[in-house]
Formats: sequence, structure tokens, C-alpha cells
Amino acid sequence: MATGIEPPIPSAVYLGVKQGAQTLQAFFNKFNNDWVMGFASALAFNLITAVLPMLIAIVAIVGFTVGNLDPLAEQQLINHLQSIFPASGNFLNIAFASLKRNAGILSVIAILLALFGGSRLFVSMEGYFDIIYHTRTRSIIKQNIMAIVMLLIFIVLTVPLLFAASIPALLQVVLQDTVVNQLPGSGFFFGLLSILISLCISWVLFEAIYIVVPNQHISFRDSWLGAVVAAVLLQLYLYFSHSMSATFW
Repeated sequence: MATGIEPPIPSAVYLGVKQGAQTLQAFFNKFNNDWVMGFASALAFNLITAVLPMLIAIVAIVGFTVGNLDPLAEQQLINHLQSIFPASGNFLNIAFASLKRNAGILSVIAILLALFGGSRLFVSMEGYFDIIYHTRTRSIIKQNIMAIVMLLIFIVLTVPLLFAASIPALLQVVLQDTVVNQLPGSGFFFGLLSILISLCISWVLFEAIYIVVPNQHISFRDSWLGAVVAAVLLQLYLYFSHSMSATFW
């Protein structure tokens, strides 16, 4: 029996909150159903096994120019690498000393190790993306080509990412007693420049992972925000890891 009373029309705020809650619930359901936490643990293990060949490859590339670095900038670069890879220990000091004598032999070894060991990380990533996106796995040849390409992208972007942390020291050495170096707040400006460059490089790295690794077309529109969040989280990790290593060591 009709009462003649119209039901209240939901406000735009209520509809927006309801839609947001439904989206958040769908996200958590997807997160749980795709075993994301299990994949994160497995990916961390794969990263640990791939660190050594990747680290050797990075040091090999840096070795072509490390001999020309200022000692202070070189030590800052080593400290930054050790904060990212705590298990490296004295390996970096020995590697840098060897590279000053001969970077060619180590480069050949690094390429051979990195092609097999380092690229396995991206093969594992593709497997996890295949489950999340419900797609087929690439053929062995295409899968290894993708993994090697991603490894090269990772190495090429990691080198300037590491050098970005040494920008303040490098600029102070280059500028020395110039007026720019003596301006108030120049240290803050150089530090901010280092952070911005690191963020941009990290964003490019994660954007490449999101677009290249999955065996599915991922548009820039659907991936750029996730890459930004991942880049910010990576910089926070690097900052806190560096701060903790400086505090305890």
C-alpha cells in the first residue's frame, strides 16, 4: 500500500563514501584471494638470492668511473650501497679496490652471473603477476628476454639512483669555495635535489616493472600512481635504513 511519502534521496557524500567502501572491500578481497602476502615473502627470498649477481654487476658498471671519484664521494657511495645491501659487508671495499686496477675482467664475470642469477628475480615476478592478473605464462624464450631486459633496466637505473645520494658531496667538491656553495641553505637545496632525482629514477624503475613484467598490457594511466607510491615507499626505506646504519655503525 503506497503511503505517498518519497524515500529520502542519498546525498552525494553518502554515495561517495559508499562507493569508496565498496572499492576498498574489493581491494582487500583481491589482496587476500591472490595470496599477496605469500608472494611478497617468496619475492623477498628471490631478491636475496639475486642480490649478489646484481650487486656485482652494479659495481662492475660503476668501476669504469669510480677511479675518478673524490674519496669522500666514493665512501658515501659505498656506505649507501651497504645500507641497501647490509649483507655486502667488506665486499664492496674489496670490489672497488679491485675495480680501480681492472674493471674489465670483473665486468665479464658480472654479466655472466647477472644474466642468469639476477634475471631470475623478474622471472619470478612474472609468475606472481600471472596469478594476480589470471594470464598465461610467456614462453621460455620470451620470458628470458623480458627478464634480461628488465635486469638491464634495473642496473642502468640503479647506478644513477646510487649516485643521486652522493650529489650533495659531489657538488660541494666541484663548487668548493664558490659563492653558490656558501649560500645559506645550499646544503638543504642539494639534499632536496638528491631526493627528487632519486624519486624520479625510482618511479621510472617501478613503472617499467608494472608495464613490462606482466604478460598483459598495462596502460600508463593504470600504473603511474602505483609506481609513485612504490617509489615513495622505496625512498622511505632507503632513508630509514641509511639512518639506522649510521646510528648503529
